[in-house]
Amino acid sequence: MLTDEQIVRRVRQGDLDAYGELVERYQRRLVAAAHHLVGDEDAARDIVQETFIEAYRHLEQLRDAAKVGAWLYGILRHRAHSWLSSRRPTVSWEDESVDEWFVAADPAERVDMTALLAGLPAADRDALAARYLMDLSYDEVAKALGTTPQNARVRVCRAKERLRNLLDRAEKEVGL
Repeated sequence: MLTDEQIVRRVRQGDLDAYGELVERYQRRLVAAAHHLVGDEDAARDIVQETFIEAYRHLEQLRDAAKVGAWLYGILRHRAHSWLSSRRPTVSWEDESVDEWFVAADPAERVDMTALLAGLPAADRDALAARYLMDLSYDEVAKALGTTPQNARVRVCRAKERLRNLLDRAEKEVGL
């Protein structure tokens, strides 16, 4: 299996099939992150497609090919925020696929994770998506969010705590 650096080198040399490998490697994680950020599956897929197009057009600007995942997430994050800005004030979090994060034995006890995530500030959703959906290191999260690694750790920790508090309240409401 080729490393990201090897794939990027091949793409820069004109190998379009290598770019397909890069797309295949990151597409699922990017779709999950975009869906998490915008709450709309169709929009998430569009955003990811636009992300890959923009990345291909600007691949020469990628300084460290080993960090292509963080770089792609940065592009995706910008596109997702642009999409959200154009859609304000309503953002749909109706898709239940995020509910897989918490599945109760009894459907009546199921916590609506999409509603919980919608209750988080956008900065918290960004931090969680970068760390857990894109599986970025804290250094990569920091770069994607434009902060320091230490601040990235703090932001992810605070976002998890806010999500945990929302989940606790929701569980109490459904009697878990």
